[in-house]
Amino acid sequence: MSRFSKEFLTWLDTNADHIDQESGPIADQLLEKIAENDVFKIGVPAEFNGLGGGPTHVVDVLNELAQHSLTASFISWGHRTFIEYILASDNAYPRETWLKELYTGERAGGTGLSNAVKFLSDIEELNVTISQEGQTILPKHVRTSLVSNLVLPLVWHNVLLMRLKLV
Repeated sequence: MSRFSKEFLTWLDTNADHIDQESGPIADQLLEKIAENDVFKIGVPAEFNGLGGGPTHVVDVLNELAQHSLTASFISWGHRTFIEYILASDNAYPRETWLKELYTGERAGGTGLSNAVKFLSDIEELNVTISQEGQTILPKHVRTSLVSNLVLPLVWHNVLLMRLKLV
């Protein structure tokens, strides 16, 4: 049984090549259209307004998406990984502030893990600089390498801020 509506899968199949090759209005709709199927709540405990399940359920969703669009599956993996970071954090602020918008695709999340792991392994410089003004933490510089043609308001740098317990 599919986790996705027939209407969504038809839309995705119709637009997959375009989404895979170009950014723009159609690609910008992708995350919210995926989220309309409540799949970002899969694997999330009920106490966080999730649907329960475990990692294999999340993988099943990503696999189904990949059958229609690798881009859709990839951004969903990054988005769902960010949700997992928030759930695992001791810091309640991101859960209380962002989780609802992440479930709906209103806020996009992604993993900045590659750069952070490389930094921690002394392979490359950390591509984020932050400053603090009173209680406010501000990203001064976020250097990213594009891994997709999709233009989304990513909040991956907040993972690092949570890890450093600055948020």
